[in-house]
Amino acid sequence: MSTRNRSGAHLALMLGLLTTSAAFAAAASNPGAHEHGKARLEVAIEGRTAIIRFESPAMNLVGFEHDPRTPEQRQAITDATGHLEHHALLDRSGDTCAITDSRVERLAGRADPETHQADHGDHGDHGEQDHHDAHSHHDDDDHAEASSHSEFHVMQTLACDEPLAGQTLTTGLFTEFAGIEVIEAAWVSGSGQGGASLTIDRPTLTLSR
Repeated sequence: MSTRNRSGAHLALMLGLLTTSAAFAAAASNPGAHEHGKARLEVAIEGRTAIIRFESPAMNLVGFEHDPRTPEQRQAITDATGHLEHHALLDRSGDTCAITDSRVERLAGRADPETHQADHGDHGDHGEQDHHDAHSHHDDDDHAEASSHSEFHVMQTLACDEPLAGQTLTTGLFTEFAGIEVIEAAWVSGSGQGGASLTIDRPTLTLSR
């Protein structure tokens, strides 16, 4: 295995460990991890290379989570995907990191059975049941809209012109996507790990040496 491949494998392993740790912490503190306005970003650092994983509800990026129904909605998905693929999720001042690999995936929406059941309730009256039957198709559409979840997942590799230890990295995601309010960020390197809650007023992540 080449040195470059070994480095990439090591970074992927570190990111996997960071993701596992973050997942356990998130499950303990917030069982409903899919929350509009919030996103997650994880970074593995080695030398001048960073592997970044970014996950966000589609609502934050395109304003809806159902399958696109109009040309405008299809274009919104295309635009969001293009931006995520071609712009560094994090960078040093002066745009000194180059994207060497970028993959964007939109995970299609799924119904939330608990929400669907809570919305319908128990119709004990025959008249209410008739009314429900008459509007079942319309209601199902409304419930699917309200209870579906879809997300964007991004994996990106950056090659920067200087070692990243001790550097401050900035994200432009808040500027591009107004629906993002908070990004829970975590990083790991050979010398340690850390994290921060990023906002539009504080969009920076500092990596300790």
